[in-house]
Amino acid sequence: MSPEPTPPETVLLTGFPSYLTIRVGMRILRTRPEARIFLLHSGADAPAASQMLGKLPPEQRRRVVPLEGDVSYMNMGLTSDLYARLVEEVTEIQHLASRYVDQGSAGLLRRVNITGTREVLELADQCQRLRRLVHWSTVGVSGTREGVVLEEELECGQRFWSPWQQTRYEAERLVRRASRKLPVTVLRPAVVVGDSDTGELGPYEGPHDLVANLVRARREQPARLPGAGNAPVHLVPVDFVVSAGCHLSEDPSAQGKTFHLVDP
Repeated sequence: MSPEPTPPETVLLTGFPSYLTIRVGMRILRTRPEARIFLLHSGADAPAASQMLGKLPPEQRRRVVPLEGDVSYMNMGLTSDLYARLVEEVTEIQHLASRYVDQGSAGLLRRVNITGTREVLELADQCQRLRRLVHWSTVGVSGTREGVVLEEELECGQRFWSPWQQTRYEAERLVRRASRKLPVTVLRPAVVVGDSDTGELGPYEGPHDLVANLVRARREQPARLPGAGNAPVHLVPVDFVVSAGCHLSEDPSAQGKTFHLVDP
């Protein structure tokens, strides 16, 4: 009797339709020819998901399973059958879902960034074949700290410049505590900008709005810069961040560790 075939590698990808999420998904499809992707997206983003999938080569398109849900809902807003399928099949979770600005209700940042991370951790705890949970955090979790910040440091009494930093810090704290029993890797990129080779940009976020406003401004109009206007800004190209993050997600020695993806 021949042995059962090994089930394919299956990645759950949260955070669509962010540019970083799309780039991570594209790299996985390109570099792991046997991998499948469960692409979690909201109902409002279903047209964008269909459009993206329509641009993929047929071989890659067959390996993507779109799932309509919400990372911050119980069971991610999925039916019990779909959720059970994730529990049975998922080998890797790339958790990129986050909210940068509070659009709408005051609790949206906390719901997506904290509750969403908690739901991901609950799923990860049930996954029968989980090899790695990659939590995409941010250097912003260090808040008001100055000087050298080590990757293994998190809870150091820092304050925060914004509710976004606060919620991202609390999310990473949840992940770190769960790492005592889950195979976790935490990534902390700086502000992600366009591709260093092609110049490709995603939707305007991070520093792009600032640059666009400078371009559109009148010549004599004063420029409003963050803080005192003389602080360095940590910028990293998306191709570097994605390459490093995807490499670390497959590196056995990266389990249980945190990595800064920044300009040295």
